[in-house]
Amino acid sequence: MKDYRQDIEKYLYYKRLYYQGTPLITDSAFDLFEDKLKSNIGEDHEVFKLVGYKQDTDEYTIVHETPMLSLNKKRIPSEIVDFANGEKVVAAYKMDGTATSIIYTNGLISLGKTRGDGKVGKNITNHVMNMNSPKTVNVNETIEVRGESVISNGNYKLLVEECKKRNIDVPKSQRNSVAGLVNPKKKSNLDLTKFLDFVAYEVIGIEFTTEIRKFQWLKQNNFITPCKYFGQTIQESIHSYITQKDFYEYLSDGLVFSINDIDKQKERGFTDHHPKGKIAFKIDSETELTKIVNIKTDVSRTGRISFVGEVEPVYLSGATITNVTLYNASKIIENKINIGATVEITRSGEVIPKILSVVEENGIYELPTYCPSCGSELEWDDNKVHLMCNTVKCERKQLQQIIYFVQQLDMDGISEGTINSLWNNYLIEDQYDLYKLDINCIKKLEGFQITKATNIINSINKTKNISIVKFINALGIDGIGEKLINLIIDNFGNDFLNTLEYNKLVTINGIGEKTAELIINSVGLINYHINEAKKVNISVIYSNAVKEIKKDVSDNKFKNKTIMITGKLSKGRKDIEKHIKENLGGLIGSSVNKNTDFLVCNEVSNSSKYKKAIKLNIPIIKEDELYA
Repeated sequence: MKDYRQDIEKYLYYKRLYYQGTPLITDSAFDLFEDKLKSNIGEDHEVFKLVGYKQDTDEYTIVHETPMLSLNKKRIPSEIVDFANGEKVVAAYKMDGTATSIIYTNGLISLGKTRGDGKVGKNITNHVMNMNSPKTVNVNETIEVRGESVISNGNYKLLVEECKKRNIDVPKSQRNSVAGLVNPKKKSNLDLTKFLDFVAYEVIGIEFTTEIRKFQWLKQNNFITPCKYFGQTIQESIHSYITQKDFYEYLSDGLVFSINDIDKQKERGFTDHHPKGKIAFKIDSETELTKIVNIKTDVSRTGRISFVGEVEPVYLSGATITNVTLYNASKIIENKINIGATVEITRSGEVIPKILSVVEENGIYELPTYCPSCGSELEWDDNKVHLMCNTVKCERKQLQQIIYFVQQLDMDGISEGTINSLWNNYLIEDQYDLYKLDINCIKKLEGFQITKATNIINSINKTKNISIVKFINALGIDGIGEKLINLIIDNFGNDFLNTLEYNKLVTINGIGEKTAELIINSVGLINYHINEAKKVNISVIYSNAVKEIKKDVSDNKFKNKTIMITGKLSKGRKDIEKHIKENLGGLIGSSVNKNTDFLVCNEVSNSSKYKKAIKLNIPIIKEDELYA
């Protein structure tokens, strides 16, 4: 059986730094580490009964008469339903700051303190007096109001500016800034706590019948309270939170559900860690922790060396993840990425997952010095970002160029696997060899029947008439795409290859000196490819008036509408996009914005596209509506 003592010590170390406002890892990485440890040693382990972190005893130490407990946390809506057990609940935003208590005696502030470990906190009365909190209440008895010291998005920007003016350390993040400002040991710049707000959610010393009535009293006494959902179902509250939280003025890391009837809350009792009448709901993390087990290298069509990390399998955003992009050589060095390192990863949409942070380093990765394909010595590019293979005859580069050419010309039925088979059987060495193939040579290959061979030849033949724009784009020259080519034609006409001038190029809006130089230097290469194309009877059409002929589409509500897609789908994304364009006459957008007409999403999502669509009141439809 594995000994988890080292993990427990690491957890306590992370937790201490987390609550001191100087975290070693991100908040989401800390939550993930805690969840994994709970699954390994059980969530009833003593280490999880600790609230906050153990306090050092000093002159600022102060005991809580009533313990400031934490909350039990759940991530599945059905678990919140089980918690409610049919009782009416109130949902409020879980504030992400520093838990704080304010004592009022005879209506005036007499003490301010942090939560600390729940039993013992720190005296921060001077800090509380400076922050935005009511200095008086309309009560003569001694009462305690509990809440969270937080900083609004706007005030955080003002705090950063003020720190720069004073030439003092700028806080690393919005959340960290709060813990740093309420540290009683830091007596200098105490006035900066004026940027903090106290958001209240609990009152001790006054009896209320319901949570709703308690929040009403807090509002009446000028306390800021969290955003709340009264009268909504649990599912509705969660949906509202997911779609609205990014527009909230404070940081929030979940919802707190409370039994509305306070007597019934109290009947449920307490543990040493949390009350049983309240519970926190935290959204499934969009990140996960894993370990890099291998780093693979490849060569792109442009000669750039790409890096992919093989990781221990983890489940994230509806998929099992085994690979993450490592981008380029400079990022690997800059972020100290190496085999054996523990990393926090995220996945957005359909793209390959990426690393957010390195949680535990494991030495320095030794970058390759030779091309993994041709063995030639690698060189840094001019910007010292990418390692490059500059050998023209590098086979992997050539193969990638063919694959790109086929994809850009939409050769249906010719997959990357098909191209690899043709390459490995020495039937092609460049894209123009595709046009020399015949059915007899293809059908001899393993797994290639006459029908498949015929379809391949037919697909190739359909691309023998190509516009100059599409042809140059398919060459895959780094930095030269359809948008730039059209811009050049607009300014130089169809005979642009013979009339291009550097001095005129740099005067065109959107073309700088480097791009102009790239265009001039690429003319020879483009003409070479045009001549090669002619040899295999490819007709390159120069007229920029040539438009792609689209299939006539009957009128429907999606015709000429811009549509975006997000979330889990029953069909392949490419198949759906093809259906939208070819059968519905719709357009595929590049991002959700005011010009988007529909967002396709099958369920409530935490994606940025979904949230943006909600904010802009864009209709959200399910996938099956496209096929109705």
